[in-house]
Amino acid sequence: MTFRLTKRGHFHGISLGLLALADYLDQEGSPIDYTRRRTLDYRELLPLDTWTQLCRNIDFEAGGVRRHQFARALLFERLSGLPATLAPAAYAPGTTELRTMLRTFETDLTHALMSQLEEHAAEFLTRQGIRDEPLSWQPPTDIVRDLALPGCDLRDIDPGMLHRLIRDDCLTTAQAARRLGVSHDAVRFVLQEQPAPPAAAKSAKWERGATVRRARTALPRDKFARFYLDEYRSLKWIAEHAGVNEEAIKVLVREYGMKRDGKATRWRQIDLDWLREQRAAGRTCRELAEETGFSLGMISYLGRRHDLPGRHPGEIRSPPEKHTGNTPL
Repeated sequence: MTFRLTKRGHFHGISLGLLALADYLDQEGSPIDYTRRRTLDYRELLPLDTWTQLCRNIDFEAGGVRRHQFARALLFERLSGLPATLAPAAYAPGTTELRTMLRTFETDLTHALMSQLEEHAAEFLTRQGIRDEPLSWQPPTDIVRDLALPGCDLRDIDPGMLHRLIRDDCLTTAQAARRLGVSHDAVRFVLQEQPAPPAAAKSAKWERGATVRRARTALPRDKFARFYLDEYRSLKWIAEHAGVNEEAIKVLVREYGMKRDGKATRWRQIDLDWLREQRAAGRTCRELAEETGFSLGMISYLGRRHDLPGRHPGEIRSPPEKHTGNTPL
């Protein structure tokens, strides 16, 4: 490494920069005890329910497992000063692919999301007994102002131009860095300090968010559990009951983390004697499906399985008998 830096003419400037940094830390110190930070237990940093809730607070798409892992890794880097590869195994990027994807996570950041993440990070430090330190810190750049160092001055990066490349041109952080002629890490740092504003939302996306919010209001967890788990209502029935679409109900199923038994056991949720009486009274499978919240196919299945009265969907009617001369019309 020393040979390469010397060959490129950077070794002298970098050496002076490191000496200047060491002198500054000896004289001024750091407001963060990084030795203590590196010994903290980060396994409970940003658990899933907290991530889901803070995303819900700002109408941000929580995404799947990886986006949650990347958010945790980002906070780990900022709080500990260590690379994400040294994070707890649950969210450390263990493959080259994940490490590459993590380096593009800054394109997902918005000011609102970063504020939520920093608020959680401050609460995390408080729980660890740290109340008098900033979340992160870097020494002033003035201490190396007059040195000839490789790379760019971060103050020369136009945040507005960078935001347009990320949002309007949909470039990755690496592509934006090449376009601006700066390093990838410089772009990541600027986006963490000054996240790009949200992209202009399409009306359909906003409508989806509003529909999900109405579903949450109409169906808190306990009420949703009663319909979905106890009464085994269909997604269509629950959606119609709440006045939303089925996609919003599917979002709630994922958010609430609810799972139920497979279709084979669903018939146990209905009173077969009552169903027999209703079919004998002439009520159709479609009417009973709408009333019970079961699918039309399930009601028909129960009818065939238990030989209930009435005709079932899919059955072929017997053709009417032909009239003969001896048969009265």
